[in-house]
Amino acid sequence: MAYNDLCPLPPQIYGFNHEYLNSTNNLQQNQRSFVQGIGYDNRAQYMGYITNSSSSSNTTTFTNNNNDISLMNSIVCYQSFSDLLDNHGHELDHYLHFQGEKLKEALQQQKKQQMALILNNYQSKVMALLRQKEQDLQNLRAKTKMLEEYLRKKEEEAQVWQKIAREKNEMVIELNNMMKQNLRDNDNDNDNDDDTESVCDCETLKKNGRGNDSNEEMKYGCKWCKCKEMCVVFFPCKHVCCCKQCEPLLQFCLVCQSPKQTCMEILLS
Repeated sequence: MAYNDLCPLPPQIYGFNHEYLNSTNNLQQNQRSFVQGIGYDNRAQYMGYITNSSSSSNTTTFTNNNNDISLMNSIVCYQSFSDLLDNHGHELDHYLHFQGEKLKEALQQQKKQQMALILNNYQSKVMALLRQKEQDLQNLRAKTKMLEEYLRKKEEEAQVWQKIAREKNEMVIELNNMMKQNLRDNDNDNDNDDDTESVCDCETLKKNGRGNDSNEEMKYGCKWCKCKEMCVVFFPCKHVCCCKQCEPLLQFCLVCQSPKQTCMEILLS
């Protein structure tokens, strides 16, 4: 009985070594010949010692020897095939483990590449946003500086206008006081004129000398405050009738009583 007849192997089992299989077949044939040789020697000895045995006993002994040989061959074949399957299983496990580790390493490498790509993408976007925010911050700083400069100028202008307002207020107060004083003086002069209607000629002449000086002074004095020199001409009547300080208080000419449309400062000296 051949080895392949006892343990037929499918040729589709990958990973088998045919040289190893042939050597295994040769080993099994040698073992079978050895066992058969032992069986034949035992049978010869048995037939030498027992010459008067019947043919039925010889046939039974030969059959038993053949059964023992077949059983031993089957056991050896099963053990060899089990060893081959175990070796093939170990090789397959090793191959699967190697492929799994290789696949795991490839996946980790791919994951690292994807993470690096994502990080580079986000880094470029973040840098662009940072540059934009930095530019916006510089623009805001420039605008803040401009606003601070504008505010400083406005504060200076406000201080100037406050100073002018204080001066104007003081001027108005002074002019009001002067106007009240002039009104009181005019009332006193009117009372004195009624008491001194007649005078002598000499006194009149003396007074005329001093009166000419007073008239000369009053000729160029402001007709409103009677303190300062006239220097403002009114239009359209073209009369010079007040000083510069009294001009804002007047809306009409003190000479002809015509409404004032505009005025201009002049120098009489």
